[in-house]
Amino acid sequence: MEWLGGLIIVLGFVGLAKIFQLMEKNLEVIRISKSSISVMVDDSLEDLQKEKALQKNTKELLSLLFLIIATSLLAVGIPTGLVWLLDYFNLLSFNDVLNTIISLKFILVSVVISLIVILINRKKK
Repeated sequence: MEWLGGLIIVLGFVGLAKIFQLMEKNLEVIRISKSSISVMVDDSLEDLQKEKALQKNTKELLSLLFLIIATSLLAVGIPTGLVWLLDYFNLLSFNDVLNTIISLKFILVSVVISLIVILINRKKK
């Protein structure tokens, strides 16, 4: 039963992270950061132009920061809350699920399954 709880948390997080487009938001952070570096080293821009561009990027990065934090908390909190609810109704033990998730066996199985899924997805493309 602990493995089921662990799967709920791990797969729930992965599914919600995909729904909330967390990876895309993180890639956007990288894109904006690269843009900021380009602005800083661009000798054709005046200081005022650089400042305005960097301020715009800063606002975008701050909004993304709060959005990533909020959606990450939801992606972790919803499945964890579900497992906690199952514990509340004595259907499984929350502590046992947490111990299972941090066990070497669970981590290795999760990594192997993740690698298989990644390889299958790459072959489809």
